Amino acid sequence: MKSLLRLLVFVAFPASVYPQGALVPGGPPGPLYKTLNQIEPRTPISAAPFTVNVPGSYYLTANVSVATGNAITINTSNVSFDLNGFTITSTQSPATNAAAIFINSGFSNITIMNGNVNSGVGFSGGTYSGTGFGYGIFRS
Repeated sequence: MKSLLRLLVFVAFPASVYPQGALVPGGPPGPLYKTLNQIEPRTPISAAPFTVNVPGSYYLTANVSVATGNAITINTSNVSFDLNGFTITSTQSPATNAAAIFINSGFSNITIMNGNVNSGVGFSGGTYSGTGFGYGIFRS
C-alpha cells in the first residue's frame, strides 16, 4: 500500500512541481576575488623628489635618483610605501642633511618595505665624504 501511494505521488506530481529550480546554470560564474586595486588602491611613483601629503599606499615603479635634497618626504600618517625592489640614490656630494626617505615629526603608522637605499657617504674625523644621502630613512 505504501509503495502504491509513493508511486501515485511521483506520477501525480511531475518533477517540474518540486522547488529545486533549474539545474542548468544561468550563465558563467562571476569573479570570486577582488583585485589589489579594489582592496588597497595604490599610487605609483616614478620620479623623485616626491612628497606624500595624503594617507594611502604608494609604490615605486623604477629606480629613482635625486641630485640634491630628500628623495621622498612623508608629511602625513597612515602611509604604506613599497619600494617594489627598486633603489633610491642621490648624486649630491655629500648630501649631509638629506635622506632617501624623510618623515616629518608627529606622523605615525608608516610602513616602508621591499627596497634599497644606495649611498656612499662616509663620516670620519667630523667630515662627510662621498656621494649620496646622509641618512637612509630619517624621522625629524
